[in-house]
Amino acid sequence: MKTFLRSLRSCLLVLAVVLPSCQRDVILEPEDPLEPLSPEEYQKKVYPYISLTTEEEIVGPTRHGKDVDKASFYVRGRMLLNDPDGFYSKTPLVEATLNIRWRGHSTLTCEKKSYRIKLDEKASLLGINADRDWYLIANHPDKTLMRNLVAMRISEICGLSWTPAMLPVELWLNGDYKGNYMLSEHKEVNNNKIDITPAGPKDNDGEALTGDYYFEIESDMDQPAGFWTPVYREPVMFRDPELPTEAQVQYCRQYFEDMETALRDGDFSKEGKRGYEDYIDVESFVNHYIVQEFCKTVDVLRKSTFLTKTRGGKLAFCHVWDFDLALGNCSYLHADPGAEDGPEGWWVKTVAPWRMKTGWYLRLFEDPAFCAAVKARWNEVKPQLATLPAYIDTLLVKHRASFDRNFERWPVIGTNVWPNSWPEEELPKSYDEEVQLLKDYCEQRFLWLDTNINNL
Repeated sequence: MKTFLRSLRSCLLVLAVVLPSCQRDVILEPEDPLEPLSPEEYQKKVYPYISLTTEEEIVGPTRHGKDVDKASFYVRGRMLLNDPDGFYSKTPLVEATLNIRWRGHSTLTCEKKSYRIKLDEKASLLGINADRDWYLIANHPDKTLMRNLVAMRISEICGLSWTPAMLPVELWLNGDYKGNYMLSEHKEVNNNKIDITPAGPKDNDGEALTGDYYFEIESDMDQPAGFWTPVYREPVMFRDPELPTEAQVQYCRQYFEDMETALRDGDFSKEGKRGYEDYIDVESFVNHYIVQEFCKTVDVLRKSTFLTKTRGGKLAFCHVWDFDLALGNCSYLHADPGAEDGPEGWWVKTVAPWRMKTGWYLRLFEDPAFCAAVKARWNEVKPQLATLPAYIDTLLVKHRASFDRNFERWPVIGTNVWPNSWPEEELPKSYDEEVQLLKDYCEQRFLWLDTNINNL
């Protein structure tokens, strides 16, 4: 392993020196998507990598909360992003100066850290839209390194308004090979991301007060402003505007209360007044439900759940996030009565956050009209969802060599990485077994949901 790393490090350092002088203006033709390369041809390419150097050691933050000044933990650094063989884009090299810190919640305890980087100037990285803010996600608890990629594919299939772009790369930090990471867009308001115009400090009455807002449901409540909804006890934080006025906080709090009251008290008979349809974008709630139910996301409606409220418009789920503990990679779902860890059984539909047996989706599924909308949408998207095992195979063709190098650097296959919480004797003993577990989950989850959604 040490010999391999020394050799790879030497090659990367040579490339980092040579590329700026001789390859900056080279334009590479993209690969023909109809003629994918073989695994052997991909292995001949130099895998895209990021080399980061920092002026001082990164030491935190080690926890989250309103009392943690995360910005104070940024350190200065420099980045070389190299894609010399056109693995993703026509640009072989991007150089940038930046600030960098650790990122995450529970994953801050992992040995392999994730990072947040803020470039000094906007740049397009590997063909993704230009921006200053990016993530390098370690995926350490996910021993396939693919669950977030698969979930984003499901998001695209289901038609959420924005799906974050994510691309696997290899990372070197101060000369130390850190393994395979996922370069990801930062979740934020932006014309290419959450395309809204947040309410400003003067938008305190009339239609201006009604939007736009970007919210996160997060039990840590680590943003400056937020509230717990009164009926279903959801922890709602303001992401943008981050510092809403008092009038805006009160308006949003009342909007959620009115929505939840209408949902709770709605008449779901054929001629009845449902009420909740006046407050929520039902289509977005359906699409979001299918993604989360397919993935059995442990944190849904508890953490990492995002909504918008537009001016004069309704509450809508806008994107999804954080799936390293989804798609069969969480062994404690059964702690909620009626839930199962594996690919069978309802999760979002019948198991509420906080184990209170009450929640938005539990109530929505008491409405035959919402059930019919879920059934109709499922049958529209299911042909593409059935292709997920094949999609995993295409990811392996491109990335297997890098994934293998990652687990040489981090030999965690067959071990328990918190918060997986699997019994040690049940853990897959090889990378191939981990991948098969993911593929089996996708195949079996699809079949179970197809039968049971169509029986709603």
